[in-house]
Amino acid sequence: MIYFQNVGKRYKKTWALQPMSETLQAGTILALSGPNGAGKSTILNLLTRSIRPTVGTIQMDTTSVAFMPDDFEFEAVWTVQETYVYLTAMQGEEADPSILERVGLFEHRNKKISMLSKGMRQRLLLAQALVTRPSVLLLDEPTNGLDPSWMNMLSLLLREEAERGCTIVLSTHQLDIASQLANEIWWLDQGIVQEKIVVTDASVAYDRLSHHFLHQS
Repeated sequence: MIYFQNVGKRYKKTWALQPMSETLQAGTILALSGPNGAGKSTILNLLTRSIRPTVGTIQMDTTSVAFMPDDFEFEAVWTVQETYVYLTAMQGEEADPSILERVGLFEHRNKKISMLSKGMRQRLLLAQALVTRPSVLLLDEPTNGLDPSWMNMLSLLLREEAERGCTIVLSTHQLDIASQLANEIWWLDQGIVQEKIVVTDASVAYDRLSHHFLHQS
């Protein structure tokens, strides 16, 4: 579980995230949605502890947290396998080939990074995030560059991780992605969680997000 206790982040006089108190249950897939500057990245950065809150505290029932960034500067001449081994070793883990299988890169393991599409680089970043079998998985715009078939595979993979108890927090500015991947959505605007949407019907959730997008501050 993740507990936000009156957590806020301010830069000088501007609140990037207004103080909030929320609880995320284990196994939740949470999508952070909203316009640029809404506070999505601030929440992710607070959870990765790359920044500290100005007020309040965040408590997690685990120290096993993994992060998938939006992009990363890989060594272009390395292969997928070499890069995967390096990134997993940096985390003190063995390079489990079954994870490359899960993200559809095992058959491409000998390709050089320079030959990969944006979507394939995204999948490699996801593989290194999964290697620790984290209890909390943080994803920054994880669908950038993914084609529709891999969007479906990502959805299945995230649900598998959630079923084993992993709490997943992802940011996206794409309303359809938020409504398809998540079972809870926080719509943010100007650093405020304007609405929490429990997703029971993806089309209804999409309509709620569209309403916010059209009437944002």
